[in-house]
Amino acid sequence: MSLFELWRPDAGHSMLLNNNRINKGLALSVKERQFFGVDGFMPQGIMSQEQQAQRAIEQLRAQPDDMARFIHLDALRERNEKLFFRVLQENLDELLPVVYTPNVGSACINFEFKYQKRAPDYMFLHILRIWKRILRI
Repeated sequence: MSLFELWRPDAGHSMLLNNNRINKGLALSVKERQFFGVDGFMPQGIMSQEQQAQRAIEQLRAQPDDMARFIHLDALRERNEKLFFRVLQENLDELLPVVYTPNVGSACINFEFKYQKRAPDYMFLHILRIWKRILRI
């Protein structure tokens, strides 16, 4: 069952895009993107959750150390909680040392150095094609 059949947002596109528990990221279908009015507020490409999980673990493995992996995983959790737990569950042996001791202890001690403010949302060029509809939201 797709998201648009289950949830009707009252707050518009920002509610969906900023809610890490329901945002499916690039796995949103074209129909869902149009229904929620988020086309133009996210990249055009569509990737299944399987593809996103594979991409996420490849990006994690490319990080130079466990602290960088922890920060990368935390950013993933803030964007897409479902994908975060999927990646964690499918790679638990590899990622447990990243999300558990001693790495988390180090992250707490060095929190002020590792804290990253959320990046602003950007509009993409293809938004120009649908700007009139978006402005009505």
